[in-house]
Amino acid sequence: MMTIYRYLVVVHPLVALRSRKRVSGLILCGIIWVMSCLATAPVLIFTTVRRDNSDFLKCEYASDAWEEFGIYQQNLFFLISFAIISFCYFNILRTILRSPAQRRQKTVKLIFIIVVVFFLSWAPYNILMFLEQTDLLELDCEMSKHLTFALYICEKVAFSHCCLNPVLYAFVGIKFSRHLKRMFLRFRPCSYQEQNTSVRVSAHDNLHHEDFSVY
Repeated sequence: MMTIYRYLVVVHPLVALRSRKRVSGLILCGIIWVMSCLATAPVLIFTTVRRDNSDFLKCEYASDAWEEFGIYQQNLFFLISFAIISFCYFNILRTILRSPAQRRQKTVKLIFIIVVVFFLSWAPYNILMFLEQTDLLELDCEMSKHLTFALYICEKVAFSHCCLNPVLYAFVGIKFSRHLKRMFLRFRPCSYQEQNTSVRVSAHDNLHHEDFSVY
C-alpha cells in the first residue's frame, strides 16, 4: 500500500489529496485486514502439527490438495505484487525524470533498490517452492536434500524482507534522513545559536527540495 500511495502522490497528486482523510484511511486499512485474513484462512483452518523424521514438530497442511493451493496462492500473490510494484515505480520514475527537481539521482537509486530487493527476496523462494511442489525436476535423494535446504534458506531471506521494508522506505529516504538529522541536532551538546543555524539551513534546503519528492 505504501507503493500505491507513493504512486498516487507523485503521479496523481490531486487524487492523493482528496483521499487523505481519516475515514478513507480507516476504510482502506479495514479492507487490507479483511483481505489478509481471507488469504491466510486456509493456513489457519487446514494445517496441523506433525512430527517429521527427525522428531521435529512441523506445521503442515492436512491434505496435499490444500498444500498445492497454498503454494499456488503464494506464487500468484508474488506475481501480482511484483506487477503492481513494477507498474507504480515505472510511472513514478517516468514522472520524476520529467520534473525539474534536484536530487533525482538519489530518488532513482532508491526506486531501483526497492524493486530489486523485493524481487531478489521473494523470487527464489517462490520459484523453489513451485519446483518442489510440481516435481518438474527429476531429482535423486541428494539433490532433493539440497533443494530442501535451499528452500529453507530462501524462505528466511523472503520473510526477512519484511524487516528490510522500514529501512528501505524510511531510513534510506531523503526526507526521513533530513528530519532525523534535524531531530538529532536539537539534542547535540552545542550552543543554541548553532542549533538554530542548522535548523534554518535545513529549512531553507527543504524549500528547494522537499516538495519534489516523497522519499
